[in-house]
Amino acid sequence: MKVPCQYRLLILSFLMAAPLFADEVIVEVRYHGNFTIPDSEMARLAGIALGKPPAGTTADEIRTRLEQSGRFQWVRVAKRYRSMSSTDRVILLVTVKEKEPLKSKLMFMPVIKFND
Repeated sequence: MKVPCQYRLLILSFLMAAPLFADEVIVEVRYHGNFTIPDSEMARLAGIALGKPPAGTTADEIRTRLEQSGRFQWVRVAKRYRSMSSTDRVILLVTVKEKEPLKSKLMFMPVIKFND
């Protein structure tokens, strides 16, 4: 059975495009700005697991979960690829600014404040 040339090209284009749609996997998470909270606690708060696909876990969802924990002034989450040629390995960069602990704030008057 002979397959027409157009169908051969169509099949070939689908086969070559298959690696472009490969499942992404989180291979590394880098946390910056978490001075008092360990990385394991950050991963738990964010709901991130290494080796798992980030499907259903967008950067906005991670940011929202971390902000809802009430421990951070602001949160930034960025998704990067490990390599330009291989887009199946994802690195997440989570940058946070922790809220100042209440015990380190001392207010003398409404205008003057002192931080440890």
